[in-house]
Amino acid sequence: MDNNWRSDDIGKTQIRYEIEQVSSGGYSALFISVLQMKRDDVIFTPNMVDKQRYSSDRLNQLVGELNSAYQKQEQSLSNTNLAPIQSSFATDSNGREALVLAAPFNQAWAKLGQVLPQLEFSIKDEVAGRGSRELRYSPVGAKSWWWPFGSSETSTGLDKGTYFMQLSQKKSAL
Repeated sequence: MDNNWRSDDIGKTQIRYEIEQVSSGGYSALFISVLQMKRDDVIFTPNMVDKQRYSSDRLNQLVGELNSAYQKQEQSLSNTNLAPIQSSFATDSNGREALVLAAPFNQAWAKLGQVLPQLEFSIKDEVAGRGSRELRYSPVGAKSWWWPFGSSETSTGLDKGTYFMQLSQKKSAL
């Protein structure tokens, strides 16, 4: 419900709208109705044509604002994911080799989501809140691009199969 009076594009008429969101089956719809209009502090009942025109105008404004916010968010996400992330190897608290990324969790999560498919990993399942991904590795050629990390005589590198990835944020010492 929008209880604020909004001025029209000319500024002489003020309108109060009812905005309702209805959701069903994973879809949402916005319904916009003109509740009241006033001009020179006199409240009046608009005719049907005015109600439709002003409701349509308000809906277009909302869609424009949502689109603008979405574009801004997309631009922000794209800019943060363009730059390479510095990385190194370390041993984690469980004694396992770990890849250390010099980036906030959300940026590292998004970047890995972009890069893993390029490295022949498909993401089968993921839970961002836990930082876990189930990955399927299927090299296209006879030798995977991982083979230099193994012995070229005994292995083709990383074996085809299912792998699990765990991403966590390093706790900072204050």
